[in-house]
Amino acid sequence: MQTFSKENIGDLLMFDVLADMHCLKRKLTYFVGKYNTDVEQFETQINSSSESFEHYDDLIEWKAYQSEYNALVPKIEELRHGSFQIA
Repeated sequence: MQTFSKENIGDLLMFDVLADMHCLKRKLTYFVGKYNTDVEQFETQINSSSESFEHYDDLIEWKAYQSEYNALVPKIEELRHGSFQIA
């Protein structure tokens, strides 16, 4: 049986979160480049223009990626401070 310290587990979890953030950041950067704006301005633009299903689909996807990314930020702080539990 192997024993791992909480610090080692925390490091592995941190790597996992950072890898997820990296993937999400690439997807967010794609949309910023595609529309040359941020998600909030893009939402305002499509709400004030004629319907475009492609734009709505992109907005939904973009907001989902942004939400996932934002949810990972507090997890990093928790891992840095060791305030997580191992089951």
